Amino acid sequence: MSLKVAVIIMAGGEGTRFYPLSTPEHPKQFIDFFEDKPCLLKQTYDRACKITDPERVYVATNEKYAGKVASIVGHCNLIVEQKKKNTAPALANTMYWISREMGCSNFIAVCLPSDHYIGNEEYYIEKIKDGIAIAEGDNIATLGIKPSFPSTEYGYIKPLNMERQWPRIDRFIEKPSKELARMYVENGYLWNSGMFIWNYNTFVKELRTHCPEVLKGIGDVCYWDMVPPISIDYALMEKTSKGVLIPTELDWSDVGNWDSLKKLGDKVKLNPEIQKYVDRMVVKPWGYEDRWAIADDYVGKLLYIRKGHRLSLQYHEVKDETIMVLGGKMKLKLNDAELIMAPGQVQKIAPTDIHRMEATEDCIVLEVSTTELEDVVRIADDYKR
Repeated sequence: MSLKVAVIIMAGGEGTRFYPLSTPEHPKQFIDFFEDKPCLLKQTYDRACKITDPERVYVATNEKYAGKVASIVGHCNLIVEQKKKNTAPALANTMYWISREMGCSNFIAVCLPSDHYIGNEEYYIEKIKDGIAIAEGDNIATLGIKPSFPSTEYGYIKPLNMERQWPRIDRFIEKPSKELARMYVENGYLWNSGMFIWNYNTFVKELRTHCPEVLKGIGDVCYWDMVPPISIDYALMEKTSKGVLIPTELDWSDVGNWDSLKKLGDKVKLNPEIQKYVDRMVVKPWGYEDRWAIADDYVGKLLYIRKGHRLSLQYHEVKDETIMVLGGKMKLKLNDAELIMAPGQVQKIAPTDIHRMEATEDCIVLEVSTTELEDVVRIADDYKR
């Protein structure tokens, strides 16, 4: 007998990679990127209602976004976590409350990000249904996406035996270097979509085996602070032996940065205001820069530097600049000193000052300089430019 299916949409992310369009108050799942399509959350919700009965579609978010979610999707099952705890606790908590509502723990959960674009919808729903069938057999299914290029922005999944229709998962791999990404694509690895399908009973049993601390505070607000903030990949998917991979050729994007949005704009018409931002963004190996002003006597930029990345060690012969951190934190090497910079802090960088910015968190930096954009003398560079 087929089990009941619940779809869980994870809508609590605070992504700021599209700053200034996306902020912690208005992250990308709520942004109207497209001219003739709703925001990514609404697209995800509408697809979910084709997978199961709308009464069994749940949106998991935090208190800050509850009102936005309700205004976008209308009447829905909203599960609100009191404090952000990452995907493993959020999913465990959401499914606990769903099991209470259903009056049973023997159901299938389809767990989806709220902020991905999917073009070939009918094909996608077929693959989700394959995953539901796999999960009914006490397995944990995930969709793997055939890479269209060797991306360094996505995680990868190595299949154990690719000749099978639905191979077992050998291992999950973090975002690789360019060289490793090429090797992974050549050897049949798939992109990790972040979409998971399981029986709730199987999920609890596997989590109790591999990361039991996540379950300790579930369903009890008093103990929520004790639950570790850990992703579902680390807590479960990288450890379980029950993982099964569904290879797909989805028309998919996680819309993770300006470069991916620009590629998406080649096949889907973007909102004209969004297109203006896309046209002025310059993608860099460490993130991107938004040249928001180029005047006769100054240049204004916003630098978005990804956590763990750094610009080249460099100096300018003539260019004079001043920087201010708007969000996140970074280390600034300035001649013989090393400064820790937080939001609101300002630093002047004079000609011949040897300097390097390194993001210890995703970091947004405002830079105002004189107009010599090409005046960069690199001493050392992680990206071999």
